[in-house]
Order: sequence, then C-alpha cells, then structure tokens
Amino acid sequence: MKRILILLAILAIFLSSSAFAGVTGKIAGRVIDKDTGKPLPGANVIILGTGLGAATDKNGEYYIIQVPPGNYSVKVSMMGYRPVVVEKVHVTIDLTTRLDFALEPTVIEVPGITVIAKRPLIQHDITSSVRYATREDMGYIPDAESFDDIVRLQPGVVAGHIRWGRSGEVLYTIDGIPIRHPIYGGTAAFGLNIISIKEMEMLTGGFNAEYGQAQSGVVNIVTREGGDKLSGEIEYKSDNYGPKSSSFNTDYSAFSVGGPEPISSKLLPYIGISLPGKVRFFISGSANLTDTYLYNRRTRNEYNLLGIKFHDRQSNQFNGNAKLTYNITPKYKLSLGYIRGWRWYSWFDWPWVKNLPDSTQDAYSNSDQTTLSFTHTVSSNTFYTLRVGRLKTEYKSNLRGKTPPEYYEWDIDTTWVIDTTVTPPESTAVIDSINKGGTPWGWDLDRDGFVDVGAHQRWREDLSYVWTGKLDLTSQVNPRHLIKFGVEANYNDVSFVDLQYVGYFYYPGRDTVPGPYKEYGLYRWVFDGYPWSGAVYLRDKMEFKGLIVNAGLRLDYFDPGPTVEDSAYLRQWHAITELPPLKVKRHRYILSPRLGISHPITERTVMYFAYGHFTQMPDLIYLYRDPWTGTWVGNPNLQPQKTVEYEFGFSQQLTADAAAYIKWFSRDNYDYVGLIQTGTPPVWVWVNKGYGRTRGIELQLKKRYSNFTSGNFAYTYQWATGYASWAYMECYRIWGGGQIPIREHRLDWDQRHTIVLNFNLMAPKGEKLLGILPDRWGMNLLWRFGSGLPYTPAGRDISIMENMGTCPFTSTFDVTLYKEFAFGKRNFRIFANILNLFDRKNVRKWDGFNTWTGLPYRYGDADGATHRIYSWREMQYLMHPARFESGRQIKLGIRLHW
Repeated sequence: MKRILILLAILAIFLSSSAFAGVTGKIAGRVIDKDTGKPLPGANVIILGTGLGAATDKNGEYYIIQVPPGNYSVKVSMMGYRPVVVEKVHVTIDLTTRLDFALEPTVIEVPGITVIAKRPLIQHDITSSVRYATREDMGYIPDAESFDDIVRLQPGVVAGHIRWGRSGEVLYTIDGIPIRHPIYGGTAAFGLNIISIKEMEMLTGGFNAEYGQAQSGVVNIVTREGGDKLSGEIEYKSDNYGPKSSSFNTDYSAFSVGGPEPISSKLLPYIGISLPGKVRFFISGSANLTDTYLYNRRTRNEYNLLGIKFHDRQSNQFNGNAKLTYNITPKYKLSLGYIRGWRWYSWFDWPWVKNLPDSTQDAYSNSDQTTLSFTHTVSSNTFYTLRVGRLKTEYKSNLRGKTPPEYYEWDIDTTWVIDTTVTPPESTAVIDSINKGGTPWGWDLDRDGFVDVGAHQRWREDLSYVWTGKLDLTSQVNPRHLIKFGVEANYNDVSFVDLQYVGYFYYPGRDTVPGPYKEYGLYRWVFDGYPWSGAVYLRDKMEFKGLIVNAGLRLDYFDPGPTVEDSAYLRQWHAITELPPLKVKRHRYILSPRLGISHPITERTVMYFAYGHFTQMPDLIYLYRDPWTGTWVGNPNLQPQKTVEYEFGFSQQLTADAAAYIKWFSRDNYDYVGLIQTGTPPVWVWVNKGYGRTRGIELQLKKRYSNFTSGNFAYTYQWATGYASWAYMECYRIWGGGQIPIREHRLDWDQRHTIVLNFNLMAPKGEKLLGILPDRWGMNLLWRFGSGLPYTPAGRDISIMENMGTCPFTSTFDVTLYKEFAFGKRNFRIFANILNLFDRKNVRKWDGFNTWTGLPYRYGDADGATHRIYSWREMQYLMHPARFESGRQIKLGIRLHW
C-alpha cells in the first residue's frame, strides 16, 4: 500500500488538481420478449442520428456510454420482432438513463412503434445532492441571463454561499475545465450566458472523487454544439420602454448561431476536397449595459459607432463563446472552444456620490479560456478524453485610467529625518504631497458625511494564467461496474500589485520593496507566484438491482513554487512577524475518500447516503501577500482547508407527474484560514485556525409539465455556526474596538429559512387553456423568501453578542409573461419581465442599517449611545440607498428563433 501511495504521489507532482468534470451520461437497460418475458440477446439498440449504439448480451442487457446530455430518439430492433422507437429520451451528465424494452414477436414485416418518453422524476443512481437544469428548465426562470441566476435558486444557496460554506468554496467548470480565479477563488467572472449552455449540473454535497478543490459544491456546465442544420436565436430586452420609476437604464441583448461549418461542408466540396466526418460550429454572445439601481452619477463616456452616438453605463458586461467540433470518425472527436468575458464599471461609493462622483475609481476585468479536447472511443465500453486549456484573468482598478505618477507629485523636504532602524522605515515629520486630483484621500469639510475634496486612493492590477492538462478515462468493465480514472496538471503564473492610499505616504529608502511605483502607497502588496497543484482519482460506480454504489479515492498535491523560498523574502517575513524562521513546505499531499450509496426500494421510492472528505487550498492571496509593507502578511505554509460531510436523502414519486425529495446534511469545516497578530509593530498573519459547522434539512416538491402547469417548491432549514465568517474578520474585530469571540456564533450568512417557488402556466401550440384562451402563451412566477440574516446589536460586547440579532425577512416576486407567434419555420416571442412585482423594500444589513434598532435608518432615529435624535442633515448621509435591495424593474423584450 505504501508503494502505491508513493507512486500516486510521484504522478501527482506532475499532475494538478482542480476538477475532473463529467460532460456525458449513459443509457442502459434490458430488452425482453413481451410475451414470454425472456431476455433477447443480440438485439440492436441505436441512438438515432449519433452513430452510438450497442447490442444486448446473453441476459438481454445493454449499455451505451459517452452520450452527451440532451434529448434523443432510441431505436431497438431484432429479427422476428416489431421495432420500437422511443423519442425524447433525456440523458443527463454523470447519470444513467434507464430504458427497458419489451419487443412484440411478429412473423411478417410490420411498422414500428413510436413511444414518447417522459423524463424520470426519480433517478435511481443519484448518490448525493445533485440538481440539473436543461435549456428548457432555464427558460422557465424569469429574467434568467447567466448561470449565476440559476445557481442562486437552488436549495441551500444564499448570496453565493452553498450550504453556508464561505465564498470561494464552490468549483465551477465549463466543458470539463475549471474556471476558478487563482488569486481570489470563486469563478473567473465569465458571466456565461444561458444562451450558450446546454445543461448544468449542480452538486451541493457528497460529490464524487473526480471533483476536487471544492468544499461546498460544484457547478458543472456543458456548452452547446452546432447541429446538423443551421439554427440560431436573437434576443433583446430593455427597461427603458416602461415607467421611469421601474427603469435602471438597462439594455440586454444576446444571440447564438450554429450548424454545419460552411468551409468544410460547402466550400471544400465545391473545389473537389472532401474531409472525412462532420465539422460543426456554434457561436454566441451577449451584452448587458445598466446603470444599476445604485446610480453613481458619474460622467459617461461617449462613443461613435457608424455615426450613431451612445454612452456607456455604470456597468458594461460582455460575453462571447465559440465552439468548433469535428467528429472525424465515430471513434475520434476533436473540439476547440473559446470563451471570453469582459466588463468595465465605475464604483458606487455613497460618501462621494453627492459632490465628487467623477473622483471615484473605475474597474476593468477580462477573462478568457481556450480549451482543446480530443476524445478517442477505444471500444464500445471504453473511451478517454485529453484536454488542454489556458485560463487568463485580468483585473485593473484606478482613477480615470491613470497611473500614480500621472496624478501625484511629491514635494520632498530633505531636512526631515527618516528613521531607517525600524521596519518599515518611518518618517519623523510630515512629508507634503501635491495631489493633482484633490487631497490625499477625501475630506468632508462641512461635516455632512459627504466628501468635498479628494480622490479615490487605490491602484490595483493583477494578471494570472493557468495552463491545464487533463486525462480522463472511462470504462464500463461490465454491466455492473463503471470505472473512471483521471489525472490533471495545472501550472499557475500569477502577478498582483495593490497600492492603497497612493498619495498619502512617502519615505526614502524604498528601493528594497518589490513592485512598480516604489514611492507610492501607504500600504503596498506586490507578489508573483508560480504554484503547481495535482491530483489523481479513481472511482467505481457499481450498479446492482436495488443497490448503486459510488466509491472513490482522491489524492491531491500542492507546491507553492520557488518565489517564497527567496532569501530576501524569508528574511523580511521573519523580521516583520518575529515568528520562527520560515521553512517552506514545498510538497503537500492529502487523501480524500468518497462514498455514496443509493437504494431503490421501488421504481417510485429511493433513499441514499453519502459520506466524503473534501479539501481545498486557500486562495493564493493568503499564501503570497508579501511581508514588506505589513498589516496583512501571507503564509506560504498554509495547509488545505477540510470539510467532512454526511448526507441522507429520500425521494418519493407521488403521482405520475409529481415527486417529493427530502435531504438532511451535516458538515464540519476544519482548518479555515484566520488571522493571528504578531510582531512589533504588530502585523496580521494568516494561519489554519478556523472551524465551522452546518446542519440542515431540504424539502423539495416538483411537478413536471402536465395540464398546462409545472412547478418547483423548495424549502431549506439550516444553521451555520463558527468562530469567523471570513478570513479578515479577526483583524477587523480588533480594529473596531472589540475582541475575538471565544465561542461559536451565527455566521454572517446564517439564514435559517429559505423558500423558492417557481410556478409555470403554459398553453402550448394547438392547445387552448379552458378552451377559450389562445395557444402559445405562458406565465412564469418566481417567489423567493428568506428569513433575516444575523447582525451584531450595537453597544454590546462583540465577543459575546456577535450576530445575536436578526434582520427582517426578505420576500420577492418575479413574473414573466409571454406570447409566441410562428412565421414559417421561425418562432417569434414577445415578453415582459417584472422583477420585484410588489416593489417590496427588502432590507440589506450592510449599508444604512441601524444596529441599535435592527432596521434601516429612518427619520426619528436617535444615537443609541447619547439618545440624541439625528438631524435631517445627518439623515441624508445615514439613509444609504443600498439599505434596501433593488425595487421594481420592468423589462420588455423580443426573441426570434429559427
């Protein structure tokens, strides 16, 4: 056993860990004689239009692996029997679609039978908490635009936190490649539009061994491919055609087009060149421009496009996606994909909005991912996929696009004495600075809460690249065992520059600090990192009658790279922290067992149990933040954070079109990143010290479409406790005059009760509701309810009373109304999205929230310490616009599909 572990570790040194996401499913079943019930060996089962198929064995069993998600027609035929075709057979990522046949004997040739399949409400081989969203499902969500809009509606999800884990604990993958930001964690901010998505898999607990570097959940996205015929769609919507009170100056557009690739299908055959196989393409894009409901009053840039003048908005977000697939032969497939998302926006900073909105910062982000994959079907039961990918992420934040020297000059009096005997050096006198844009930060001269002179004082740039190589092997060894094995390699190249209070502080002798603009910034963090990470996994999916088992083991590896072993870095780290000299651990390994068991009691009743260890390296900013300036110092010896989770689930089909699902889970999180204070003067260093736990119950009722209606109801009761909600919390507690709690308390996102209700009323083509209303119209209703988040009451000892108060609950109704028309082969839809239908003022606890009263600030409030009633002038500042969530918004739109 020891030799095996050493061998896996050596492999992992060259191979990296993020995720080994499944992008295909399986169809399996049994073919029998309808009259005798005996198995029929040698029957042919074919997925029409794909080239995929299988023959039944001596027991009448068959399986077809490597089936992309989607709807298919499956045909079974055998000499002497009437053929059967089942249409609308849905295949889901990572799961088995069970399809059994009973063939009718015949001695003469007769027409085949066509059956329309229904997507099963109870999936027997689900061994953990998982939910799926197809393109059809996404169409039922009011105003859904990106994959984030779908994720936030899942049970147990609050503000990006899944089952109350910290932000950044969710792994997102696109076509099998992770899109985690290497510095901050979370997604790489693609904002991938749902028009590009074929299917989404959302795992919120107990995920299998092929998924790593995630503690709370996994979102697995499979993008669309071109079909055999040219098709496309265009959508546009805006809130500028309705009431001004319900408009945020928002315009949204999206398009997609796909089909046979014209060069290989038209041009080359025209000149006598014929390529083997089929080449298809798919292209999509989207744009979302809005001033948001928190309008910052900035001066907008004007642009001229072909004589048309227009202005940008407060937030300008774009997304593009292209995919080229080449099915060379039934055994070989090549795919090239490219995704890009970019956004530029200006900040909303309430103290600056009144007088100096143009002195606030701008930000720009740009992410793109290129993926090349090759799939080789070795045999009918084995295939492997090689993937190579590159992810680039870029972020910039500055004042009007300028560098620090462009808006700061230094007037230095050399007679002042600089004390270089301390670290960092300190000035014994004030050094004057001349700020071309205002004073060094921002000053409220008339003391009304709003800044009168100054400019934002932060300049930041980061750029990162992640190169990924993956091998995933899948083999259906026999009808009972599906083996998956994978290895992956990631190499990271990250660069980070963060200068705060850019024009506020200067001292000579800065030549030793790293990074550009050495004379600028009271606080500076500059680092480069080149880490490797790795993983090897093995999983066996065992499918027996009445029992399905997913058992797996994963080995992860991490190497922080050479930069943290630099001698100057090590000396400075020891000097500023006064901790023992740093001995960097270059190679770190961790094993994670996973187990999931499903027991189908009947065709309509299933129960499952899942247990697993899940690990994730802390975000790289906590490892690499440099030690020269102080305040926060990285720790390159941080170990992986760990989660141990148990989950139990029960599913019951109630009627032909309705089912209920109940899930209970328990999670314990260890070695969370937290801060300790050390050194003289004191600095904060990140260490593995945190603990948190989450318990919860999820109840879901689902009705698939029938009798003009469909819907989904989900209720979650869960609670989360721990010592710190985020990695900076200990520091900010001390700065706020409090103490670090000595006991567990409610975490910031501990929302005990949540409800999501999605109801759809739809009259399809050719059917009239109540025999009166016209066909091809529909209504989608979405209701979201959440009990209050916790807050710390003012005037209390934070070490005892942290998060002991509860904010008011939130409730939001969103509605979509639509009508469709047909023009030949083209479908045309007009629709209206009404968000927050009742214009409810849902409370936010972070801005404009009065912790003395537990409500947003309002006229008549008093200072809780002095009992003095705030004046009207003071209330103008205290009544922050963000004290409530967005009000009613009405968007009108059109969509054309062909």
